[in-house]
Amino acid sequence: MTNYKIPFKAEAFHRAYVKQRNRELERDLVLAQTKLRYMMEHVGSDIVPLPPEASFLSEKDKREIKQDIANTYDTSIDKLIADEQKKTPRSPPDQIRLEITNGMVYYMFYYVMQLQADIDPSLL
Repeated sequence: MTNYKIPFKAEAFHRAYVKQRNRELERDLVLAQTKLRYMMEHVGSDIVPLPPEASFLSEKDKREIKQDIANTYDTSIDKLIADEQKKTPRSPPDQIRLEITNGMVYYMFYYVMQLQADIDPSLL
């Protein structure tokens, strides 16, 4: 038997897959941007532009995300500062706090940029 390739069907399937994947990535991107925004608001950072807030989240979801970010940051920052101060005892705690906070914001910003880069622009 002869094996015939049907490029149109394969291309249509690929386009449908990429569109679905883009929708998922776009939702993840908006959610990550919202988390970055809330983190920046919580720590008072303005080292990167303030991203938009997800419109599909309910007020309850927004409060939960803000609370989760606040709890995570507030419980871990003191331990991170103490650990860093053991390594460099002469560094002032406020300077260490600023560096760690900026690092957290930059890390989240990098994650947002990676998500944005993963979206296939050919089908936008």
